[in-house]
Amino acid sequence: MDDWTSEKIAKAIKGSGYTSDQRIDLALKIWQDPQLFFPNKDGFLFDWLAMALSKPNMKK
Repeated sequence: MDDWTSEKIAKAIKGSGYTSDQRIDLALKIWQDPQLFFPNKDGFLFDWLAMALSKPNMKK
């Protein structure tokens, strides 16, 4: 995850290229990685998770 930017992270977890499980795993790795910093990381991930869990048609 050395070359991840906040833009790449947003595209990865909000895009359709990953399954729900893969997105959740990726979000967890991003949240736990102290080397990966961008402003409001926790808030961004929380908002994404809340939105993702409220969508009934999330790709499994």
